[in-house]
Amino acid sequence: MRNLVILSMLLASCVLVEAKAVTQQVEGYWSNSRHQVQVQVERTPQGIRVLRIGQSRWRQYREVRNNQFQDQQGNTYYVLSNGQLEWESSDGRKRIQFNRSNSRNRTYQRGRSYSSRNDWRGGNRVRRAVQARDLQGTWVNYWNDDCLFIRSRRGALRVRGLGFGSRTFHAGPNGFEDHKGNLIQLDRRRLVLINRRGKIRGSFYRR
Repeated sequence: MRNLVILSMLLASCVLVEAKAVTQQVEGYWSNSRHQVQVQVERTPQGIRVLRIGQSRWRQYREVRNNQFQDQQGNTYYVLSNGQLEWESSDGRKRIQFNRSNSRNRTYQRGRSYSSRNDWRGGNRVRRAVQARDLQGTWVNYWNDDCLFIRSRRGALRVRGLGFGSRTFHAGPNGFEDHKGNLIQLDRRRLVLINRRGKIRGSFYRR
C-alpha cells in the first residue's frame, strides 16, 4: 500500500512538472529579427494572450491542441520548440517564425505589419492533393462548438452543419466548393470554411 501511495505521488509530480514546462515554453518575449517584430506571450486559463511590442492591445488565443493556440479569427500560434514559435494567418497564406528573446527590445516597436508581402510564405508551398476521404468525419470549431459532419461520396463531400442542411462540395483547383461558392480547404490539420465572398466562416479540427 505504501508503495502504491509513493507511485501515485511520483506520477502527480510528473504531471505538474510537465504542465509547468509547457507554461515556461510559451511565456516570454519572441522576436523575428528580419521583419523587426517582437511579441510578448502570457499564459491565461484558456490558453495565451499576445501583445505585439509597440501596440497596446492584447489578443486572446485559446488552446485548441497541445502547443497550438487560436484566436476567434482562426489565426494560430504553434509552439515548435522551446526556442521557436510560429504564427500562421487563418487562411494559411501568411507565416512568421519567432525565436525566443531574453527581454523586450525597443528597436522592434516600429516593426512591419504581419500583413507585409514579405511575410507570405506558404502561398508557393507544394501540397499533396487532398482527397475527399481525407476530410471524412466530424470537425469542430473550438471557439463556438460549431460542428461540420462530412462524408465522402464519389470523390465529393456531403456536408451537414452551420445551417447547410446537407450540401455537396465538389473537388476543384482551390479545394472543395458547393454550388453557392462556399469553399472547404485543408491546411495542415485544420479545415477552413470560406464563404463565396472570401470571408472565413470558421476553422475546424477533427474531433
